Amino acid sequence: AMDLSKIVDIPTVDNISRKYNTKRLYKLGKEERINELKNAFVIKENIIDLKNKNVLVLDDIYTTGSTVNECCKIINEAKPNKIGVLTIAKD
Repeated sequence: AMDLSKIVDIPTVDNISRKYNTKRLYKLGKEERINELKNAFVIKENIIDLKNKNVLVLDDIYTTGSTVNECCKIINEAKPNKIGVLTIAKD
């Protein structure tokens, strides 16, 4: 994200954190991943207001979409203008 941010001259903000440690996802099936990540993320306080902003979520590997879906769900609560997703690899 940091390197991409420099190339496109758009700031990077790490606005999401996990509420609790989750299991390593690579060993889990689709349903297990969904359950493991359900409500696992939160928007960090006092980082940046996402209301009416365009947000791009970066994820390293897209397998089942569980991580991206949960992140977008929590970001959507902040009322952004748009949410886009960019992944580097698909499993």
